[in-house]
Amino acid sequence: MSLLASPPEFFAAARDAFGVACQRSPFRFSRGYRFGPSQLILETPSPSLAKLFTRALGEGFQEALEPGSRIWAWDEQSTGVAFPSPPWGGHTPYTRRGDIPWFRDPRYFSAYNWAAQVVCLYDRAERLGIYWTGDAGALPGWEQTAPMRTLLHWHGLTHQLQMTHAAVIDGLMLAGKGGSGKSTTALACLEAGMPFLSDDYCFVQLEPQPMAFGILANARIFPSSLQWLPQLSGLDFQTSDDKIALNLETRRVREMPIRAILLPRLAEPDEGLVLESATFAEAVKAVVLPTMAQLPGAGPETYAILSGLCQKLPIYHLRLNRPASEIPTLLKELSL
Repeated sequence: MSLLASPPEFFAAARDAFGVACQRSPFRFSRGYRFGPSQLILETPSPSLAKLFTRALGEGFQEALEPGSRIWAWDEQSTGVAFPSPPWGGHTPYTRRGDIPWFRDPRYFSAYNWAAQVVCLYDRAERLGIYWTGDAGALPGWEQTAPMRTLLHWHGLTHQLQMTHAAVIDGLMLAGKGGSGKSTTALACLEAGMPFLSDDYCFVQLEPQPMAFGILANARIFPSSLQWLPQLSGLDFQTSDDKIALNLETRRVREMPIRAILLPRLAEPDEGLVLESATFAEAVKAVVLPTMAQLPGAGPETYAILSGLCQKLPIYHLRLNRPASEIPTLLKELSL
């Protein structure tokens, strides 16, 4: 492809390549997924991607859905079809989150995840996404257990939904950087019988009321943390880099109102469990900035939804200490 090709031309070439991949592979996978008010149809001729998507997103629906978006996905290893040569060549610097700075278009979105070696394109007018990687079996564990985050983010924005880096349990949204205790807290609450929606990523909606919608059918946690969660240790799981991904397809709820934002952090040994008020600025730092740092193209739309959420809801610091079994009792006693 010419290095001067435009975004529409590059997208058209990618569509054609997907068609060739479907012709060469005898395998067909098509599933529908609902995320709150939005619907998505996922199609792939790659058996390895179909297995990966099913484990991460759940079984989905085989009956016909009216698609809010479609995603076409394939890998070169199983189909023999490479991705079209990018018009930006091999020397364009990518941002840390995968943006391609000079190759931007209001209609056609593009991103390259250099760590996972995944290309994502999205036609916002047609609501069609394209996902390609060289070998699905070589994807890093975090991409296998939470795939297509970039495309899901772009899909969500067409429905006023924002993909968000947060856990949600019993109407409480836990936000913060990795290692702050979101997953352990959410899973401890699940073990205690509290409604569980996510431990890592979800869609949020600001209007007409703050709502969270589940995306993933799993939860990732360090193996050592299972000592605090004996009832979950028997669940089916897959390894994911230095973590394991627990299969929670039958244990999760798909949507719930959000009634408060909690900002967890690990406490010093003598602090115990403490809940105290937090500020809007602290919530923006914990909710908005980590999400925007991870998602290509996240900008004013993302900021408006997530900052609006922080303005609309009560916000608390949650200082955590072991044992995790005490956390659900504290949260259940809250009158939030």
